Amino acid sequence: MAAAKGADAVILFTGLPASYESESYDRTHLRIPDNQVALIRAVSEVQPNVVVVLSNGSAVEMPWLDHAKAVLEAYLAGQAFGGAVADLLFGDANPSGKLTETFPMSMRQNPSHPNFPGEGDRVEYKEGLLVGYRYYDTKDIVPLFPFGYGLSYTTFDYSNLILSKSEMRDDEILQVSVEVTNTENAPVRKSSNYMSVIHKARSYVRTRS
Repeated sequence: MAAAKGADAVILFTGLPASYESESYDRTHLRIPDNQVALIRAVSEVQPNVVVVLSNGSAVEMPWLDHAKAVLEAYLAGQAFGGAVADLLFGDANPSGKLTETFPMSMRQNPSHPNFPGEGDRVEYKEGLLVGYRYYDTKDIVPLFPFGYGLSYTTFDYSNLILSKSEMRDDEILQVSVEVTNTENAPVRKSSNYMSVIHKARSYVRTRS
């Protein structure tokens, strides 16, 4: 902890190990390992600038969120993971990724929770059309982070939205155009369309030395 206390910032790489998620079985909860949560909280007690980088294949709960200045959702980024994360944290690339799923506050907010895990080898999918964001919108539930969420090192203004037609048949094509303006001084030299900054990250960007 002495090293963490004396540093300018601490970057913690956390996520889900193979024992927590896999294609061969269902998850029983949405937590990251308890030892990782304990580490985040312990480091935040001696170092206010904590950045958490998540490596996980699906949504996780974040009861530790208030202990981090920034959270970068990196998912399962493969062999170029290290370089991509470094580019984003140092501001050499803009984190333009958006969440492809809703992150609930807890597992109880998940639309499938009332019917999971079922009985024996039988699970009924009773959500119907209320899957994903449709469930949260219909039930007026505020999740931790909604589908499509993602922060950036700059802000954008959208204007002059133009639709090619106001009425159309289902076999016709609609053309849509919009002007997008970078409204701040942060340059967007290149972007990462995969990783998502989901918590306060714009307040902590360092320059490579």
